[in-house]
Amino acid sequence: MVNEKQVKRILDYLDSREESVKQFLSDLIRIPSISGGESAIQNHLLSRFKQLNLQGEAIPVDPAIKQDPEYTFAERDLDYTDRPNVLVCKPGRGQGRSIILNAHSDTVPAENWPEAFTPTIQDDTITGRGACDDKGQIAVLYLVLEALQTLDIQLAGDIWIEMVIEEEIGGNGSLALIRSGYHADGAIVLEPTNMKIHPANRGVVWFTATVTGKPVHMGYIYEGVSAIDLAFEVIGIFKEYEKKLIEESRNHPLFVMHRQPVQLNVGMLNAGDWPATVPASAVLRGGVGFLPNKSMDSVKRELERSIRDYGSEWLQSHHCLVFDTQHNDAFETSVRHPLVKTFQNACVQENLPDDLSGWVVSCDARLFKHAGNMPTIVFGPGNLKDAHSAHERIQVRDIVKSAKVLAVFLCQWCGLQN
Repeated sequence: MVNEKQVKRILDYLDSREESVKQFLSDLIRIPSISGGESAIQNHLLSRFKQLNLQGEAIPVDPAIKQDPEYTFAERDLDYTDRPNVLVCKPGRGQGRSIILNAHSDTVPAENWPEAFTPTIQDDTITGRGACDDKGQIAVLYLVLEALQTLDIQLAGDIWIEMVIEEEIGGNGSLALIRSGYHADGAIVLEPTNMKIHPANRGVVWFTATVTGKPVHMGYIYEGVSAIDLAFEVIGIFKEYEKKLIEESRNHPLFVMHRQPVQLNVGMLNAGDWPATVPASAVLRGGVGFLPNKSMDSVKRELERSIRDYGSEWLQSHHCLVFDTQHNDAFETSVRHPLVKTFQNACVQENLPDDLSGWVVSCDARLFKHAGNMPTIVFGPGNLKDAHSAHERIQVRDIVKSAKVLAVFLCQWCGLQN
């Protein structure tokens, strides 16, 4: 049985910390930490968590991680010098279950938002780059650990706090920690889910399709083969594949509430070099979103096969299809798993819905499930619609509410040590 008096002490403490949360999160937002430039934020976070008298360590990322099949390459080659992950541990004092709590410190750029790194506070709302994605989530973790340390609350199981780099690129920070052997009985990945529980998320794989035609002067167009025409042929084939993917994924119980949880999008098309020349080549770039009923490898195979089966004779021998950037598998944790049930119970105790659904974006959670073989859920304050925007924001009361849910969960999952 969980000691309810101890839990109430934690919750009362959290309720009193709204002003400190504003200061903590504002300090994080002021430190630009666009993917590839996380050095300053990581040093800051390590210092702040060590002030709680916790075991903290900067874990360098081994450049050899680039050889890992799960590694995601960025648009430019990244140097891992002085860009560590930050790992903080609160050791358990008994035989309770362990947990990893993961959030990322990197953000997307803010080129069209000059004030992005100057946080503003209006009533209960903090605005700035990273406010909800994902520095507000780090504020949740700090608040919970501050409460446990200040009140000298001892848990039976270990808590591992991971603040990782390169989530926005594809999860290489989390991957590096998993490959280094950091493992627990479960993982909670904090992202702006509007405090909804997601034990699954859709996967995504990006593709680059290059087609080559036969260039000639437009006056002899009948002797040429237009790469642009070939590109549209590929788009048509892929759109037919999208229909098949949607049909095969229909009625997945965790995704039925979403209008279109799977999709194929062609986001870029570059072709030709002169208006009067039949174009010699075209490059299409896009992505496929898919549910846990499909593996990423099967989606890759089916895309290639669709061109082979339905493409014209010229297209079949004059195309190249590669998957060289984002490649995130879908994941799903059983709704009956104790991790999910315990988290649902914590939400109910804090007067939040315990509904379960799949998330229609991709994040690091799939790495904990597939590469780390850990049951995993995604949860956190903030609305995904605000992330990556020029009005990114989060409400402080939601940070505190999420911290309370997480604290209740930790007491139940890890166990309170008397």
